[in-house]
Amino acid sequence: LKDNGTTISYEASGREVLSAGPELGLAKSFVTAGGFGEKNVTLAIKPNRPVVGLHASAHVASGSPPNPRVRYHIEFSLDSGKRWLPLVKARTILRRGDEPGDFWSQSFSYGSADIRAAAGKPILVRFHNDGGKRYLRAEAHLVQTTGQPDPLKVTYAWTDTSGPRTGTHIFRSGGDWRLKTGRQVRTRWVDFEPVR
Repeated sequence: LKDNGTTISYEASGREVLSAGPELGLAKSFVTAGGFGEKNVTLAIKPNRPVVGLHASAHVASGSPPNPRVRYHIEFSLDSGKRWLPLVKARTILRRGDEPGDFWSQSFSYGSADIRAAAGKPILVRFHNDGGKRYLRAEAHLVQTTGQPDPLKVTYAWTDTSGPRTGTHIFRSGGDWRLKTGRQVRTRWVDFEPVR
C-alpha cells in the first residue's frame, strides 16, 4: 500500500495447477516407470480439467566434472506412450574455458510448453539421459483451465497516521478497488480467501 490512496488491481486467469512434486514423496506417488535414483523416471498425471500447459524439471546427479557428451531429455506423451514429444531435447552441460578444479556434481533440466489435452486421460512425462546419470528427483505441473474464476475476498490490514485500519473487497472476476489510505502507510498483512 502507499500513501494517499492505493488502487488494487485483480485479474483472474481461470487456470489452476495440478502438481506432481516438488516434494519427493508427492512426486513418487506419480511414478509409473523407472524411479528416483535411476537413470530414467516417468510420471503419469491424470488431469481433472482441460490442460493448457505443462512445466517439468529434474534434479540429476550429473557427475563431477560433468560429461559434456551426455544428453538429457524431458518428453511428454498424450497418448499413453505411443508418441513422445520433446519438452527438453538433448540438453548438454557445456564446458567453458577456465574451469574450477572441482565441480558441483548435480545439475537441473527444465522446460515448459503450451499443450492441449482433455480431462481424464493421463499425461506421461519422461525424464532420461544417454549417460546413465541418476535422477535424484523430478516434478511435473499441469496448467488446467477452470472455466469461470471463483470470486476472491481480499483483506488488507495497515497502519497510517490515523492508526490501525483494515479494508475488505470481493472481486467477482477482476477489476480495480480503490483503497483509501492516509500518510505514513505501513502494510501489516494481506489475506486472500476464495469465496464459494
